Amino acid sequence: MNPDFFQEETRHGFFIDAKRKRLWAVELATLEVFLDICARHNLRYYAIDGTLLGAVRHKGFIPWDDDIDVGMPRRDYERFLRIAPGLLPPHLSLHYRRADPRIPWPFYAKIRNRNTTFIQKDRAHLDINHGVNIDVFPMDGWPRRPKDLADYTRRQTLLNRLDRKIRSSWKSSPTWRAKLLLLPFLGIRRMFGENFFHNRLEKLFMEYDFDDTDLEIHCRWHGAGRGMRSRRLFDDHVLLDFEHLQLRCPAGYDAYLREHYGDYMQFPSPEKRGLWHIAFFDPDRPYTEYSPYTRCFESADSVSTG
Repeated sequence: MNPDFFQEETRHGFFIDAKRKRLWAVELATLEVFLDICARHNLRYYAIDGTLLGAVRHKGFIPWDDDIDVGMPRRDYERFLRIAPGLLPPHLSLHYRRADPRIPWPFYAKIRNRNTTFIQKDRAHLDINHGVNIDVFPMDGWPRRPKDLADYTRRQTLLNRLDRKIRSSWKSSPTWRAKLLLLPFLGIRRMFGENFFHNRLEKLFMEYDFDDTDLEIHCRWHGAGRGMRSRRLFDDHVLLDFEHLQLRCPAGYDAYLREHYGDYMQFPSPEKRGLWHIAFFDPDRPYTEYSPYTRCFESADSVSTG
């Protein structure tokens, strides 16, 4: 990477200090490993969401952004989950809830750098890897026929509610009636594990293949569709610059971004920038040096909004 990359600068009126540049460098290095695995094993991926917007509008990071998002058609995503643990260098590791029920993000994976720190405020109480990460989302199909869609939505809603219930806490249940209603779910959790309904929900998502549908969803948050797009936007791809790299992007990126952001070439007002993550980050030291992690948020100066 060019040493000039680490110089502080102002992009589109937003000041980027050297620490944020080092954070970006860690994420880009992780992304390079991901891209190498995809290239060597013929796995499809696409830049999505803010990363796609950054590639189109900024040829790199959105200046006030702090993460990287890529999506993979489900077949490629599942293969990546199988092979990546044996291919990642020692400082990187793969994390997703199906493998670890403690993980709070439900339907996607993160590649984390254990030698760095990125502690989100709402997750600081969790005993998990808090390294700097990139996000990898599965891209699934969607039913074409209205009848199938209605049945699919009904099952999704039911499983999502059951998944939330099995993760409910006895301590957080407000009344004794609520505690009694929770007992069967605590029993299921004890017998079958915390991922019992979550795994069934993921199997439901896999019923409709990305390559045999008109619609796809690349991210589901607690069962709700986020980012529904026409699959035909991904029929072809283009390579776009992203900092010093080139990323595979959907050829239909204009329609994708207009659906998601509207007039995406217009910058948001300053007060709306950087409102996604409230996190403490340190690209130079491992998160284990900050335990207990909640201490990172005891002073306003230690909070970074990305």
